[in-house]
Amino acid sequence: RDYGVGVRAQNNGFSFNLSAHNGEAGGAYNSDGKVFVTGQWSYQTPTNTALGLSLTEGRFDNTKIRGANLFFKFIFANLKVEIEASGFQSVLNSVQTDWLAWHSDLIYQISDEVNLLGRYEQYNP
Repeated sequence: RDYGVGVRAQNNGFSFNLSAHNGEAGGAYNSDGKVFVTGQWSYQTPTNTALGLSLTEGRFDNTKIRGANLFFKFIFANLKVEIEASGFQSVLNSVQTDWLAWHSDLIYQISDEVNLLGRYEQYNP
């Protein structure tokens, strides 16, 4: 599990999150006790359009990891469009690996409990 502590501030549609966490995710175990730092900045308009950026940096055993996410969300009636792009870099023993991933979601809300989701995604290591 990814445990940590964070702070969040909001004002007039702008929001900011800053957290320090152990970086465990997806079944990976971070045994070195190093801390990841993640910051997220976003703005949501009164018409439910949102744009944001998040940055993260940390170490996982001997691997240094840093990355960024950019996201956009638009809601119109029962239809939501979300687009997110992620770029990350890992460095292990002076060998650098860069990758880019993005996805686009089209979500139609049928009822309060049921949504239809269409997704297109690409991963480029």
